[in-house]
Amino acid sequence: MSEIRRSRGEYEWGILVSKSLTSGKKIILRKHDSVGLNEAQDDEEYLLNCFVDLGDLDQIKDFRSKKCLILGRTGVGKTALITKLKDEKQEKVIIIDPEALAMRHISNSTIINYLVELDIDLNTFFKLLWRHEICVEIFTQHVKVVSETDHSNFIDKVQYYFKKNNPKHLKALEYLEQWKDTFWKTSDNHVSKMIEKTENSVGSSLGMDVAGLQSKIKGRTELSREQIQEIKQRGQSIVNDVQMKEVMGLLDMLDDFIEYHKVKYYIVIDRLDEKWVGNDIRYKLIKSLIETLRDLNRLQNIKPLATLRYDLIGRVFDISKDSGFQEEKYSSLFLNIRWNRAQLIRLIDERINYQFKHRYSKRTRLSYKDILPDKVLGVPTIDYIIDRTLMRPRDVIEFVNFCIECAIEENDGIIHENTVIEAEERYSRSRLDSLYYEWFSDYPGLEQLISLLKNKKDKLVVKDINKDAVMTLCKKYNDNPPKTDIDTEDAMIRFVKDVLEGKMDSSEFVKRAMLILFRVGLIGIKKGNKMRWSTEISPKIEWDDIDDSALVEIHPCYRKALGIAE
Repeated sequence: MSEIRRSRGEYEWGILVSKSLTSGKKIILRKHDSVGLNEAQDDEEYLLNCFVDLGDLDQIKDFRSKKCLILGRTGVGKTALITKLKDEKQEKVIIIDPEALAMRHISNSTIINYLVELDIDLNTFFKLLWRHEICVEIFTQHVKVVSETDHSNFIDKVQYYFKKNNPKHLKALEYLEQWKDTFWKTSDNHVSKMIEKTENSVGSSLGMDVAGLQSKIKGRTELSREQIQEIKQRGQSIVNDVQMKEVMGLLDMLDDFIEYHKVKYYIVIDRLDEKWVGNDIRYKLIKSLIETLRDLNRLQNIKPLATLRYDLIGRVFDISKDSGFQEEKYSSLFLNIRWNRAQLIRLIDERINYQFKHRYSKRTRLSYKDILPDKVLGVPTIDYIIDRTLMRPRDVIEFVNFCIECAIEENDGIIHENTVIEAEERYSRSRLDSLYYEWFSDYPGLEQLISLLKNKKDKLVVKDINKDAVMTLCKKYNDNPPKTDIDTEDAMIRFVKDVLEGKMDSSEFVKRAMLILFRVGLIGIKKGNKMRWSTEISPKIEWDDIDDSALVEIHPCYRKALGIAE
């Protein structure tokens, strides 16, 4: 049983005396104590028993609400919301994992990748893939068709129902019949079948089979300029001619059929942040998904939901501006997940109470005050911890867990002021490593870039980073460039080479570096009278906001790891 140190210097086992806690005596921690796990997918017990509702759960549950794209940085609680929704709604929540789909066949398709290379707009085709997959999932869940016989029986049943009630839906049955194999077979052939059909259509339009077209694409020298132009024209024509109207009609039909059975379904596309296809195609697929979410929002009994990191949606909008894909057109779909200080305190209180209350016969409500010291370096401990987070549950959970870990290693099992300071070293290093991982696809050389700030002060002006430091960084970067993903380009390498070749001066390089470090959340930049951070809703820091006199602040989360003097 856990121990409580009392004012008389005694230990009392098993029974929690209220006075011992209200008078500031701390719980003695023991091996394996924690306040949960950092990764949401591994932390279901705490997520469900210590859930703190910010008001967002009602929004995603409400079919009248158009907010269907759940946005936030890594660790802010997107997966927690989906976990809670799944727990409450059970089988009415259908989770689609992009990695488990045959979307990888897109990256593996020589012909599809060539169409992308030719700058053919595949958005319509990608939207068809998402709609078709959603139809398959609803069909499988609601109708529970597992054989061709079941499929035929369902068709007969639907024809009978809609002949009397809504004949317009009978047209949708043609699409259902055409693609019936993908609706009742259990393998992940939904997407691969459609890709195969598109490849065959492109090949046929050029008078060759798929293998012949693939061979010509791989041996580019065999393709004349005229042939390339013909592939581009015919490919775009085929993509534009996909059965979008038919699949949308099927969704309408399913929506009405579900309503007849008094059921509603949530369709959740989760884990879009992970590497399920190559980056270039992933951004295009996410763009088409966002458009699909907006279109499906008009359905009455099927609510689409997706989770996405801010940086990913930012990249999608950046690369799609020329096509008119503007953020403001879709902002009504956004459900921004943000925490304030009081909510984070409540979160940690809930977890501490859940972890420790079962050890005592009296169910006194426990809080952070029962395990943390009152102050650290003159600052209330809970404020000291939250100030060193990015206002995310993951950060505060990890920091407190490091405090518990250090307290146990110190033998007495109590978190002292020095314990928190020691835990901060581990926490800061862990957060910095996570930052490198989170942003690796965009900035594989982030770790080298951050070296510009090591051992500096917590606040500095841009001109404090001198030319010699920039040249040293660029030489090391050029001599030992960071490894990248197969389909990832390192944007920084171009700037590095420009500096070494004299095409860019060091001050411009530093400005570019500061914009990157601002974007990833490592620094704040002062604009007007306020320090701005990328974690704000609209930080609005542009190139012109950074000059030699611009004030920069390194976030407290990373200072220990970078050797920053406060």
